[in-house]
Amino acid sequence: MLSNTIYDFKTLLTQENRCVVFECSYDPAAGKWLKFPRNGYTRKPYHNETDLNSYEVCGVAARKYYKGLVGVRTGTLSSGLYLFCFDFDHQRQENGEWSDSVKNAAKDFDSYTEKSVSGEGAHIFVLAERPYREDVGQCEHKAGQVFWANQSIAMTGDLVSFADWKSPEYVRLATDEVIAWCDKFKTNTPKQITNTKTNRVIPQQVFTEDDDSVLDHAYTEKDGDKIRQLFEVGKGPFENRSVAIGYLACKLAFHSGYNIDQMQRLIKLSAVWNSYQPRRSDNWLKDTCENACCVVSATRKPKLGTTEQQLYQSFRKEKSKTIGEPK
Repeated sequence: MLSNTIYDFKTLLTQENRCVVFECSYDPAAGKWLKFPRNGYTRKPYHNETDLNSYEVCGVAARKYYKGLVGVRTGTLSSGLYLFCFDFDHQRQENGEWSDSVKNAAKDFDSYTEKSVSGEGAHIFVLAERPYREDVGQCEHKAGQVFWANQSIAMTGDLVSFADWKSPEYVRLATDEVIAWCDKFKTNTPKQITNTKTNRVIPQQVFTEDDDSVLDHAYTEKDGDKIRQLFEVGKGPFENRSVAIGYLACKLAFHSGYNIDQMQRLIKLSAVWNSYQPRRSDNWLKDTCENACCVVSATRKPKLGTTEQQLYQSFRKEKSKTIGEPK
């Protein structure tokens, strides 16, 4: 039986101070839209601005977001309760009819349910007295995901309704039902969202060029003016220097062939780096460059000399063994 304990969602979010604003931009180096979440009241960032892996956490199922979009964060509230989000993807037909997966879950929980940004999915928000699992923060189910630990969810406020049911504006406390639902419908092992640094697989360096050559390619690409500004002026159009350096690291990962030592060396020559007072630590910079290499899925293909050609071909040969690429 469902609990009768309910909370007005808007009041809950206001009291818990958990509304966020997503300030989003397209990162051509990563090839995706990035969400940068801030607290809607304090305007302070929720994520470590320097950790590119945190953007990956924010960007789960992200398509195209716009500056100023309001959202919430799943996870522990000050009351000790956990805010869950049951996320359903691609569950609405062209005629507007919702899938049975959404209908059944919405009626079972009878809690705040809204359309997703795409209009093709739904978010069901429910409270529980404990997380589904302590060591992870999300799991997959047959029609999407369940989030319960520090994921940022974009909000539309467009409540879902069916012929015989309409979403309430409250969120229900339903611990037993939440846990049972996850046990019944999860499809695989929950994804690890903590300790992301230890789970990184940093790509192998694929070629070597001198600093001048790497900079020349960076300056002459389609975003070359922005890159030059970071080297010669400062943070340019970016909101802060952490984000600007992260963007520059992604660009250098692409143009240097994942040469982390070279990336660090070049960034230290840039105006955006030297404008920090006090400057960031070398460990912070190394971690940022490693994260950038993990985010950037491919590198530039250089005109190679003999030594570089051998190194690049050796990399391609090893890679083909692991993922079945043609040699």
